[in-house]
Amino acid sequence: MDRPKALGFLGGAFDPIHKGHLHMAQVVRRYFNLDKIYLIPNACPPHKQGSFSSYQDRLQMSKLALQSLNCRQYQVSTLEEESTQRHYTYDTLSKLRAHYGADARLFFILGMDSLLQLHTWHRGLELTDFAHLVVLTRPGYRFDLQQINDLVLKAYLSAHLVPFDPHQQNFKQATMLPLGKIFLVPSREDDVSSTQLRAQLAALSVQASPTAPLVHNMLSEPVLNYIRTHQLYRPKN
Repeated sequence: MDRPKALGFLGGAFDPIHKGHLHMAQVVRRYFNLDKIYLIPNACPPHKQGSFSSYQDRLQMSKLALQSLNCRQYQVSTLEEESTQRHYTYDTLSKLRAHYGADARLFFILGMDSLLQLHTWHRGLELTDFAHLVVLTRPGYRFDLQQINDLVLKAYLSAHLVPFDPHQQNFKQATMLPLGKIFLVPSREDDVSSTQLRAQLAALSVQASPTAPLVHNMLSEPVLNYIRTHQLYRPKN
């Protein structure tokens, strides 16, 4: 019997998408032996006031970024392209579960900062009804269950967390379930934000020869060329 499909999903504004996002996808695909990972650019993120570039620009940059991986196992999804409505993760995962069926193993990827705010999301503590959550640890976000003040969030995490150890049978068995678990996955990637990149890109557009190490280290060449060609992230004044 063929094993159920194992699919990962990484959502975000990707404004702009950078190598840190790709690193997250690669780490999760390797540890969980996923068949595919989909990047899902969000046209109208609930937790953000707005985007600095259009959805179409962010969609194209996401596609260009994946070219550097040269691998068909990474694709871009337009599931959240509708710009007239808020796209809540709960609704997105509900649609994905309905589309792929009960047996598919679905893994939704997020950062530690998001996990610690999950109880503030729209039906955030119900996400494991549709998928596993794979949480990549980030510098500055040390996880300590005992220090979580919200009792509801603490109880939820206590019930769903699986200790990360790819060599243990309990971990392997948990990954073979279709949904319901939360995995904390260590990541050594530097904590680089799109906000920092936008600031350096803005400086690049007004200075003759600025030093912008984040831009050159964290953006793939096709993405950087797209930003230059379309004059994105330039100061308005």
